[in-house]
Amino acid sequence: MLRIVGIQRSENVHEEFVLLQNHSSLRMKLRGHVIMSDAYLNHYALNGLCVFTDEELIHPGAFVLVYSGTGINRWGKTKQGALVYICFAGSHQPIWQSAPGPNHILSTQHTYEERTSPIEELVR
Repeated sequence: MLRIVGIQRSENVHEEFVLLQNHSSLRMKLRGHVIMSDAYLNHYALNGLCVFTDEELIHPGAFVLVYSGTGINRWGKTKQGALVYICFAGSHQPIWQSAPGPNHILSTQHTYEERTSPIEELVR
C-alpha cells in the first residue's frame, strides 16, 4: 500500500513535491495509482490530481518522489541509501499549492483487459 509521507507545497513547480512510501510487504506496480486532493474531489480546485502511468515496481519500503514540474523519471537513492523512484507530473504550474487540505491515494483494485481465448484463435 502506497502512503503519503509528506507534501512540499511551493509556487515553484521544481520545488513542489509529494513523497510516497510502499508500506506493504510486497512489490507493487505504480501504474494506475492516483494522488487526488480533497479540493479536487469536491470541485474546489482545478489542480490536485496526479495519475501514474509508469509500469515501475515499487519494492517494500521504497519511496516515490513526485515533483510537479517536468523531468525524466528514474530510480535513485536517498542520502541514507534508501531506494526512491523520482517521477514528474509534467505540470507547468503548481499542483498542490492551489489544493490545500487532505490528499488521497487511490490504488487499482482490479484491472480488466480484453483478451482472445485460445479457442477463438484456433477458429480464425
